[in-house]
Amino acid sequence: MNRYVSIKKCNLNYERFQRDCPKHVSDDQQQIRALSEHLPQLWRASTTTSQDRQSIERLLLEQVVVNIEGNSERVDIELRWAGRQSTYAATPCTEL
Repeated sequence: MNRYVSIKKCNLNYERFQRDCPKHVSDDQQQIRALSEHLPQLWRASTTTSQDRQSIERLLLEQVVVNIEGNSERVDIELRWAGRQSTYAATPCTEL
């Protein structure tokens, strides 16, 4: 397949994708987005307990990946959040 045909096929697939995608956001999606804007306020509220925060984390956090580099004290941590975003951190860890 030559390059022109490949690009043409890619463009046609993209056009089909755009045509088949929903054009509007559902009411549920709008409500979820609106509620998510209040999450930082909820997190910092004096009435939010540690148990509440843990429940929120469990809802939002899909996976925690921990890697220890060989015999070193360096630990790499990846937090995989709902919505396909990740947060990365590296920290020394002297005791496991």
